[in-house]
Amino acid sequence: MSESASNYFDDLFLRLSNKDLNDCSYQLVIEAYTHKKVVKKANKHELFWNSLVISEVPHSLYKTDEFILALTTYFSQEAATNFQIIANVLVEAPESIVIAIRRSELVLNKSHAKWDEIHKLAVQCPNILDDLIATSKVFQAAHLERLDLVRKSSEPFKLLSLFEFLSFSAAYSFSHLVEPAVDYDGSTISTSSQVRALTNLVQWKLEHATDGEFMLNESVIIQSLAKYHIPLILPSDKNRIAANALLRQFEELMQAQVELDEFISRSVHPFCFDDSLYFSVKNERLQMEHVDRSSADNWVRNGNRKTMLRGYWFNMALDAFILSGLGDKQIGSLENHEQNQIAYVKALACKLELVSVYVVVN
Repeated sequence: MSESASNYFDDLFLRLSNKDLNDCSYQLVIEAYTHKKVVKKANKHELFWNSLVISEVPHSLYKTDEFILALTTYFSQEAATNFQIIANVLVEAPESIVIAIRRSELVLNKSHAKWDEIHKLAVQCPNILDDLIATSKVFQAAHLERLDLVRKSSEPFKLLSLFEFLSFSAAYSFSHLVEPAVDYDGSTISTSSQVRALTNLVQWKLEHATDGEFMLNESVIIQSLAKYHIPLILPSDKNRIAANALLRQFEELMQAQVELDEFISRSVHPFCFDDSLYFSVKNERLQMEHVDRSSADNWVRNGNRKTMLRGYWFNMALDAFILSGLGDKQIGSLENHEQNQIAYVKALACKLELVSVYVVVN
C-alpha cells in the first residue's frame, strides 16, 4: 500500500502499520468498520469494501468473528459491492460466507439486491451455496404462506376503527382468562405469545389508522360498544350473533399471527443465528438437525440471558426511580398511582438501555 491514501480505512491502516501491530492492524480496521461511526453512513460501506486494505486482509483472519461480522454487514447492505473479494473469501473460507449470509437475515428478503450476487457466487463456486439457497427458497415460500393467512384473517377488521379493534383484543384476552387460547395444533398459546401477537396486530392497525380514529368522545365510544360489545354481554341482544362471529374471527386472526410469530422465532431466527443447527430441504420440506451440542447450549444461554436482561434494566430503573425522589410522590390519580409508577419505571428502563447500550441520546 502506498504511503498516502484518500480512503479513510486505508489511512487508518497506514497509521496503525507504523505502530508495528502486525495482523492486529487489519483487525482494528475491520472493527472500525463494524463498530465505529467513522464516516457518513452513506459512504461507509463503499469506502471499506473498495479500499486497498480489504484486498490485503490475511486469509488467516477470514474465519474470525470480526471478519464474519464485516461480511454479515456486507450482505445486509446494498450500497457497496466487491464481487471478487467475496468470491476469494468463498474459496478460502466458505463457512464464513455461509454464516455471514445467514446472519444478515436475508433469508426472508428475497428482493434484496445481494441475492443476485449470491446466485453468481453459487455459479462460480459450485456446491457451496446450493443448500443455503434451496433452504432459503423454502423459508420464503413458508413465510409468504403465513403472511397470506394473516392478511386474509385480518380482512374483517380493516373497516373497524382502532378503538373497536383494541376493544376486540380486550374481549379476546378476557375470554381466555379461564379457558386457554389454542393454536392450529391445539397447543395452548402462552401469555408471551399472545402479547407478542397482539402487539404486532395493533402495530398493523396503527399503521393504517386515520387521524380521526384518535379523536374519541363519549358518543363515539358508546356507539362502538353498543354495536360490538354489549351484544357479547347481553344474550338477548339482536346483534349477538354478528358480534360473536367477529370475536371468533379475531381468534382466527390471533392464531394466524401466532403461527407467523412462532415460525419466525422458532425456525427463521435459529436458521440465522443458531450455529448448532443445520437446515436442509428434503422432499420440498425443511429439515433440521443438531450438529453441535455446545453451540446449542450457547443458544439457550443467550436466550435466557436476553430474558433476564429485562429484569436487570427494570431493577436499574427502579433504583434510579427511588433515588430521584419520585417514589414518595403520587403520580396521577390515587387509584391509578401504582400502575403509573410501574409504567414510569418500565419507560425509564427502556431509556437506560437505549442510552447505555445503543448510545441513543435523544
